[in-house]
Amino acid sequence: SFLEINANNFLELPWLILLDITMPGMSGWQFLKELNKIKFVNGYKPAVCIISASETIDFQIFKNYPFIKGYLMKPVIPGKLVAMVDQLKVSIEANNSVGSIIC
Repeated sequence: SFLEINANNFLELPWLILLDITMPGMSGWQFLKELNKIKFVNGYKPAVCIISASETIDFQIFKNYPFIKGYLMKPVIPGKLVAMVDQLKVSIEANNSVGSIIC
C-alpha cells in the first residue's frame, strides 16, 4: 500500500486520513488494524478521522487505535468537516498531541 511503501518518507505521508468505516473490499476497522502494523518513521503520527452513518459506534474501541483523533457523522456537513480539520491542525501545530474531536 501507499502507506507501507512510504513508511520511512515523512514528507510523503499524510497528516490527516479521512476514513469511512463502511468501505467496499476492506472495512475501516480492517484498515485501522493494518495501519497499526506499519512501522512508520519516528515522529509520524497521522490523525485519522472516522466517518460513519452509524449512530451505534462503540467509542471505547477508539482506545485500541491511537491514530483516531476525530469522528464525523454522515452526511458530512462541509462546515463541520472544515472546523474539525482546523481544530486538528491547530492542536498538532501547538503541541503535536491531539485529543478526540467529535463533530
